[in-house]
Amino acid sequence: EKELKVSSLRKTLFLKELSHFTKNSMYMLNCGLGSLFLVIGAVVWVIKRDWVLSFSGSLPGAEILLVLIGIAIICLITSMNVVTAPSISIEGKTMWLINSLPIRGKDVLMAKLNLHMMVSSPFALICSIVCAVVAKPTVLSTITLIAMPQFFILLAGMINLMLGLRFAHFDWTNETVAIKQGSSVVLSLFLNWGILIALGLSFLLIPQITPFALEIYTVICTALLAVASAIVYRI
Repeated sequence: EKELKVSSLRKTLFLKELSHFTKNSMYMLNCGLGSLFLVIGAVVWVIKRDWVLSFSGSLPGAEILLVLIGIAIICLITSMNVVTAPSISIEGKTMWLINSLPIRGKDVLMAKLNLHMMVSSPFALICSIVCAVVAKPTVLSTITLIAMPQFFILLAGMINLMLGLRFAHFDWTNETVAIKQGSSVVLSLFLNWGILIALGLSFLLIPQITPFALEIYTVICTALLAVASAIVYRI
């Protein structure tokens, strides 16, 4: 006799996605490499702590500049994680199995999105906390330092999933083709960078570069990402 283990539908679907991700080294390397760079970045940030503190003490309002730099680096690195982009295509010949089960399409898509968040979100959070500890910004800047990368990861994950649905290909003979050469993966990378470039260009709209103006800028960018995430989630 063996014990029958029962879990919820969402947990089962998530574990299925996690198993597929961890058992395919090419999937992990091409779509989750940014998380490794986040860990390296956090270590470097700690090692270069003295240099960061000397920079912070040499300029007025340098703390908020460090926050902006930290946010930019974290978001740029996480933009490399496109876990959801090929997640539809790599279902391949097993797509019929999911379609035959009495489950909602939303549950399947949420499992893929949750995997993307698990791969990126914790490591981005660690980097944000390390940056906050070293830079010691204001409470408001600390909140945006933590929240803005998280909303960017969420928005990018959902947009990449939409692209994966729109440009899904099931006629591959090897999963590597879907992961490395899929149009959804390439488009996801460029779109992620496009979002960051748009936020970066909006920096030019600041009338006067002051610590207060930079702090308000980060709050507005965080709010925009949050609103965009809510809209894309509804879609």
